[in-house]
Amino acid sequence: MNTNNISMKSLIATTLSFLILSFVVQGQSVMFSTTAQGNNGIELQVEVTATDVIVTQNNGGCTVKVQYDTDVKFYQNGNEMHSGYPSIWTLQGDFKVDGKSSFFNITNSVGQEYNKLSSTYSINGLAACATYSMLTADFEKIKLKVQFQGHNKTIHVNGSTSNLPIELLSFDANLNQKQVDLSWSTASELNNDYFTIERSADGMTWETIQTIEGAGNSTRVIDYNYTDYSPVSGISYYRLTQTDFDGAFETFDILAVENNTLIEMNAFPNPSTGFTTISGLDENSDLRIFNAMGAEVTSKVSITKLGSISKLDITQLTEGLYFVHSGENSLRLVKK
Repeated sequence: MNTNNISMKSLIATTLSFLILSFVVQGQSVMFSTTAQGNNGIELQVEVTATDVIVTQNNGGCTVKVQYDTDVKFYQNGNEMHSGYPSIWTLQGDFKVDGKSSFFNITNSVGQEYNKLSSTYSINGLAACATYSMLTADFEKIKLKVQFQGHNKTIHVNGSTSNLPIELLSFDANLNQKQVDLSWSTASELNNDYFTIERSADGMTWETIQTIEGAGNSTRVIDYNYTDYSPVSGISYYRLTQTDFDGAFETFDILAVENNTLIEMNAFPNPSTGFTTISGLDENSDLRIFNAMGAEVTSKVSITKLGSISKLDITQLTEGLYFVHSGENSLRLVKK
């Protein structure tokens, strides 16, 4: 065994005792989150979320275990690292609940873990045990010991308190030539499964145009974006909805973007051997297809309409030239 290597590892290891005096509370879960700075702009983010307390009755009282989830990530200069990050040597700590300590352990690697259980702590009194839950338990703080290469000091970090599944910093929609660029930022997220972007031509009837995966749990600023390449003519309305892992959701304010640009119909691919996508359609008009002789052949085409975009299955058409009409717009489509 090379004792010099062990000595060097000890020198560059990080031993951190985090006394997190405040925390995020959402429903029946409590989230503790902190980061540890390393070398070369590298930082380790650790999140521990207490999701439940498991109570076992005994004579005169009960024993309790904390059920918890964890999320461990490395970042470098603000960007999440998926490879090349330092080795983690220790990730473990104690929940401080109602004046008691309950040991927990985290696998020494990046990633998420769910439904882990801490060591037991005791509660005296059958009456207290009968009503003991996440709503009555007093999660004071956690003490977290972390060792990884590149950090050699002990720090104390405060958490933050919020009653919202996400803290939305901004939600913007801007016309960019013939498309609408949507962007939003969150300051924190708790149990956030995904975002839904919806569009409307009248502000009342909505269609989902995209879903985007959320970060789950996060205490750092995260930016999201999506581009709507087929906004409606006139005014497009957009709204953003956030959905939790348990299905609960929150919808934010509606944004309106005026688009006076004449939207041209386009087909891709064109020519096509079987399937093509038509964009720039008049949403208030039916799509109709005619052959070169002027005969309507719409009934031979399978059409899937998604707002101002339609997907066409033209495999039943013979080879040749066709004309696609939508309102006052039209285009030539070639079947090969």
